[in-house]
Amino acid sequence: MRSDQDGLDGGLHRRGGGRRIEVGVDIGNRTNPEEARQLGQAAVRAKAEGFALSVAPIIAGIVDSGIATDAGIAEALNARGIATARGGNWHPPTVKNVRVRAARLAAEGRPCV
Repeated sequence: MRSDQDGLDGGLHRRGGGRRIEVGVDIGNRTNPEEARQLGQAAVRAKAEGFALSVAPIIAGIVDSGIATDAGIAEALNARGIATARGGNWHPPTVKNVRVRAARLAAEGRPCV
């Protein structure tokens, strides 16, 4: 086991990107954490909405071809080689979440591209 994994590395821990920081040192935004949290959530939401809007027309095409269940749509998306937002395989709950998000965005006047 490497020294940076066994906790015997001189009171230092490895953080993202391989940087080492001292144990007990505050990391992150300590000035305005609520604002930082809101900005982070907004960024995640915007990315999810963009993905939903981009894949919604593909899902609509699959539905138009006669496949109506979330399981069938997931199978069709996987067969076409279309990855999820995180690069994985589609599953029925993933399809449902994207369809719900896309429908909500369309209802808010943000139609799919």
